[in-house]
Amino acid sequence: MPWLTTEGASHQIAEGETVVGSGARATWQLPSQDLAARHFVLERSGPTVSIRPCGVDSVIAINGRQAAATGIELHDGDTIDAGESRFLFSSERSGSFPAVSVGPAHLIETRAGVAHSLTKPSVGIGRDRQNVVIVRDATASRFHAEIRREAGGYVLHPHGSSGTLVNGRRLGSPERLQDGDRIEIANMELRFVAGPVPEGARSPEPSADDGGSQRPTVIQSAATEIPSVHRRSRKVWLALLVLVVAVATVWLATR
Repeated sequence: MPWLTTEGASHQIAEGETVVGSGARATWQLPSQDLAARHFVLERSGPTVSIRPCGVDSVIAINGRQAAATGIELHDGDTIDAGESRFLFSSERSGSFPAVSVGPAHLIETRAGVAHSLTKPSVGIGRDRQNVVIVRDATASRFHAEIRREAGGYVLHPHGSSGTLVNGRRLGSPERLQDGDRIEIANMELRFVAGPVPEGARSPEPSADDGGSQRPTVIQSAATEIPSVHRRSRKVWLALLVLVVAVATVWLATR
């Protein structure tokens, strides 16, 4: 009988479908493993077991390579990375399998030579100043993309409507990054580097609040209209004054 083992737990794979995830509808529930409610499905037919992600946002990697949505057949000794967990697929029940350790990585701004360390579980990229990597281009979304540490590596999640390119290819779903991958968002080009900071790259400098990452808001637009409103008010009062003077002049002339 085939087994799936992770840190501190094992599960025997029964005939048919076995859903692994953190939610109540999962066959094997692992709420503390940073998994989606229904993260991936194991399908067993006799001695053959295949695996596939449950949805487009659920990323899994088999032996370090991202698994396609259509699924892949598992073999004895295969490792499966999902969320923050690593699983071992085996024909026999194994002991506790060690947790996955993800090495350091960086995003390098190609033109500026600035290196952004991917030390946080999630690193945002976009026009808004809350992002770690700020894209100063009006065509970029405020929260355009996100890099998450998951599936045994780093996964790029696209969010922006104007598109995210990886190695010249438009990304429509999350993708596990490989060393040297080139990411394009609006006018910015980034390179994903697995490992230490490359020689010659520099740390990001705190930038002045120049407003480059924000589009004008309604309040800002209204503020720019205040002088013209004042000018119109002055014209109205001037016209009324002229009218009063004219009426007074006619009245005095006809007395």
